[in-house]
Parts: sequence; structure tokens; C-alpha cells
Amino acid sequence: MAHRCNKSSASCGKTYDIQLSGLIAGVCDMFNLGAHVTQMLPKVGPHVKVECGTLFTIAMAMLGTQSMSGLSSIDSFVLRSPMPFILANPASCSPELCSLKYLNRYVFADLLDRIVAYGASQFVLDITRLMVDPAEVIIARGDSTSYHLDGAVRAELPEGGELNRKQRRLLESMKKARFSTDRNAIVLTRGYSRDNHPHNAQVNQFALCTRTSVSDKPLVIFQSAFSGNTNDISYFSRCMEADLSKILKDYPFLRYVIFDSAGCTERMIRALTSCGVHLITRVPDKNKQVKLVLKKCEEQQIELTKLKVRYCGEEREIEVATLGMKPLTAKEDSPELSMMLVKAEAMRDQKVELIKGRAQAEKQALEASIKVMAPSDHPAFACEADARKAFDALAATAKLCHVSAPTIEEVRKHKRAGRPAAGDKGEIIGYNVRAAVEIDEAVVAKAIEHELYYVLGSTDPNISPKDMFEFYHEQSDIEGCWRDIKLPGSFLDAFHIKSPSRIRALLALVTLALNVQRIALSQVWRYLTEHGVSLVLASGKRTKRPSMKKLLNCHGLSGAKVFFDQNGFRFEGILPGTVLHAFLQEQRPEIRRYYDPSAYEDYYEHFKVFYDSIKEHDQQTCSRDDTPTMAANEWQPNAGSLAVG
Repeated sequence: MAHRCNKSSASCGKTYDIQLSGLIAGVCDMFNLGAHVTQMLPKVGPHVKVECGTLFTIAMAMLGTQSMSGLSSIDSFVLRSPMPFILANPASCSPELCSLKYLNRYVFADLLDRIVAYGASQFVLDITRLMVDPAEVIIARGDSTSYHLDGAVRAELPEGGELNRKQRRLLESMKKARFSTDRNAIVLTRGYSRDNHPHNAQVNQFALCTRTSVSDKPLVIFQSAFSGNTNDISYFSRCMEADLSKILKDYPFLRYVIFDSAGCTERMIRALTSCGVHLITRVPDKNKQVKLVLKKCEEQQIELTKLKVRYCGEEREIEVATLGMKPLTAKEDSPELSMMLVKAEAMRDQKVELIKGRAQAEKQALEASIKVMAPSDHPAFACEADARKAFDALAATAKLCHVSAPTIEEVRKHKRAGRPAAGDKGEIIGYNVRAAVEIDEAVVAKAIEHELYYVLGSTDPNISPKDMFEFYHEQSDIEGCWRDIKLPGSFLDAFHIKSPSRIRALLALVTLALNVQRIALSQVWRYLTEHGVSLVLASGKRTKRPSMKKLLNCHGLSGAKVFFDQNGFRFEGILPGTVLHAFLQEQRPEIRRYYDPSAYEDYYEHFKVFYDSIKEHDQQTCSRDDTPTMAANEWQPNAGSLAVG
């Protein structure tokens, strides 16, 4: 159907892509997230033009569709997408809400400030609780990651001196926060980096994720930002000690929390058991109990039994030995863990690749260090003793490689220029060291065998070996969350915000966008699986579990767009007959409305106001405007397009 209006001659118009913005915004509408955010972060007064709920939904569309690389990209996203005037309610809102004047980096910065005042951890918990059934949250998996930032070291609150007005407000809001993670100021500092960027300032993020029926991928239920270069072991224990009881008020059915070896501490065990929650973790290889068990295993004093488990979606066979309840340390009051020795023979190929990779990296590092000991233009050491001492210290660091005996070379220099006299070798001015490095295959083989054995522990004395193994190895769930967030071109590769407080809030928004995106993708995956169909990518390949990037390149999706000018607008939907078109027909109305031509009839006034603001914006920034333009009479609508005037 089409309604056309020819009030004047052809004029310049603009085309805006809906693409996946509607899918993400539709998921937000399914759970009424925008309305809840407006209640949680209210704006009061006649000056208010855009509610926080609207800003939140736009932020989810930007982050969830991987269209945002920082606050500076908000203006360009608003120019490319019809999201602003779609979200404006024509029945209750003024059309000026859609104006570019009220949708820019400054109002989004205000949203970040309000999230900080509310409590970033509290904000994520309250929003995620709307999407997740608390009865399904039985197991949570915890871990942390780091993000590197450009710029100097910065503190959220200075340690000394007077606070300015903004810092005083921040301090007051921190004191009222429910979670300790929201009460502790963060510092962007340099040091240890999980991403190998120790020279950059960093901030860390801790999270708990869980598996639920609403998504085929795990969702984050709790997160917190903390200072860079902070020890995981102490932070994990401190966080659980202070905040687990509060998390349980929202998720009372939580029974197991899973950590890697960083969570295997007495403080962590006591924090969890005091709340009636069990810990499942890997006991560190440095633990005395583990050293004794591994030694007995090498001497074949421990009998292993075969056990069938599910690992990485496949049935596999491993060997285990239950060790019973054992104290974590030699202290009299040390808490006990139900320990189990595991030999993962099915993971041998992975371990071989892992250890050989470590050996190769170690060899390259040693060779680079030895090369520094023999520069071509000057001596590396002033005396032979220093040369040998430096070499011995370097050789002692070799674990998987063998460093040959060193060759100490004398570096000589003649006192005078010109041809030296016969037999004149010059005077010694220093020494260099040369040596060869080889991978020790015997040590590598032993390390591979050692890596196949490890010890798991749980505070639950009644847990079965099968459950302990499977629950622990689902720890990769949280690592997958970090991997998706840090994927190049996805969410944020690096931050471009200087304020530590706004970075704290931005991490909260990124986490929620990950949850919304995973729920949206799950809707697509489940439809494809249930109907036995697949999507055709731009490359011609087919897939049943497309990522967000691949979904953007699917055949037919590029057809979802809006063209408008001052005379009217035209909507072009996803191509009929495509898989995505059939998928949308079976979705809930909250998702369908963004791709339904008839739904746009109510928004014509918003389009006109928005168009005027775009013309004003174009006049000011015409040199930077990269949005596509076309003449109104050049519009070529496909089947299902709607034109309104």
C-alpha cells in the first residue's frame, strides 16, 4: 500500500537504515526496560525534553548493533537511524523530543552521571532482573577482565585536597549505595594487564553470569568496575564477602558460585558458606594438598576411574579419583573442600597445543633477551662478572627451554684511529654474551602430562564427580562474555571517556547491551532451528547461528530503511520471501512494530520536526555529514513499501 503526496517539486531527502536497531529496541520493549529506567532515573521539571528510558533504549540500540565507539558517535548514530522518532510516543510526547537538539553526547553524558548516582552495580542488577527469572538462577560463574584506556592515570575521587561540587555529590551518592562495589572509588592506573597493555591506564570489571531459558547464551546478572592493577584474589573474596547476601535477596535460589583458582581462598569459602552458597573451584597447583596428590599420581599410587561427562557440547570420557574432604591449608581452623583429581585425556590435543605454544613464546622471549646482551655498536656489560651474572639470572627463568653454555665475548677498542700495529688487539672496553636457545622436548612432554592432571574442589560434600566437573567447566561462559565484548568492532574496543565515573557507568551499559543483544540473537537462532532453515550471508555461505555482525550482512536485512523529506516519508521493509521477513511475522508485537509500515503513519509530525533539525545540523556540519542523500523522485521502493505525505 502506498500514500503519496506531491506538494512540491522533488527536494533533497535522506535515507535511514533500521537494520537491527528495531530488533534490539523491540527486546527492550518486550521487558518494558525503558519505562523502568525512567522510574529508576527520574527527571523532574519543565526543562525535561527526553526521559532516561528513551536514552537508554537508544543506547542499547547503538551498543547492541555495534554502532557505537564512544560518546562522540552518538550524533552520527542519531543521524543514521530512525530510532529517536520511533521511540517518541505521538500520543503523549511533543514532536520536538526527536530533535537533534535534545539527542546528543551531552544528554547521554547526563545519563551516565545518573547511573553512577543510582549505583552502576545496582542498575545492572535491577534491569537484568526484569529479563531473567530468579528461579532459574541456581549457578553463577564469576571472573574479571581489564580494559585499557588512552590517557593519564586518573582517580574517581582524589585522595587529598578539597573536593569540587561534582565530587562532593559523587561522594554523597557513594555513601548511600547498596553495594560495596558502588561505594568504592576506582582509579585508572597502569600495571598488570590481562590484555598485555601495561603501559596504558586500565580499569577492571568483575561479573557473575548465569544460564537462563530466555537466552541461548549466558547473561550477566551482576557486575562491578574496580581499579586497574588490582589483585583478583583479594577483590573476588572482598566482593563476595560484602555483597553476596544482597545479591541473594534478588536471586534467592542461587546455590553454586564457580571461580577459577583465584577464588580458592579461605576468605572466599567462608563468605559463600555463611550465605548458604557452595563454591566450586580449581585448587591451585601450588597448594600443598595438590602437590602431594600430583606426586602420588606420578608414582601411580592413586587409582583413577573412568567417568562419562559432557564437555563442550559433546560426550567425553575422563578419569577421576575422589579424594574426600580435605583442609585447604595446614591451619587448624582451615575450611575443607571435597576434592577430586581429574585426568582429562580427552583434552590432550588442547593441552599439547597450549604447552607447545608456551614453549615457543618462551624461546622467543629468551632469544630476544640474549640479543640485547650482544649489541653491535657497544658492549652490554662493563665486566665479565656482570655478564655471567646477567646470563645466569636469565637462564634461571627458562622453564620449557634449554639455554646453552654462554660465550663471553671481549669487546675491544683501539686507542688511536688508523691502522693498528701488528699484534695490537686494542684494550678491553666491555663484554657481550652469546648463547643458543632450544626447546627442551623432554620437559615439554612432562609438562603436557602434568597439565592433564588437576584438582577440583567444592564446599558441597554431596556433589557428584560428574556435576563437579561439568559445573566447573562451564566457567568458559563468563570468558565468552568478555570475548564478545572485546571482539574488534563489537561494543567498545577502547574507551574515549576521561571521567572514571562515566567509565563505570559505561561498563554497566555495555554489560546490559550484551544481555539484550544475546536475547535478540537467541530469538533468531531458535526460529532458524525450529523451522530447519538457515540465513544466507553476503558471502553466499549459510548459517543457523549468525553473530550480530553476520546478521547485518544477511540477504534482505538491508531493505529495512526509511526515506523522508518535508513532503512526507516512505518506508521500505525487509524483502518479502526472505527468512528474516518470515522470522519477523512470528515475533511479538514489540519487535514487529519497528518493521511494520503501518506503524509509521502516527509519526509523521515527528519526521517533519526531525527533518528540520537535520537541515539545521547539515548547515552547521555539512563537511562532516556522511549520511546518504538522494532525490525524492529517485526513490525505488520494493514490495511492501509505504509512502506517506
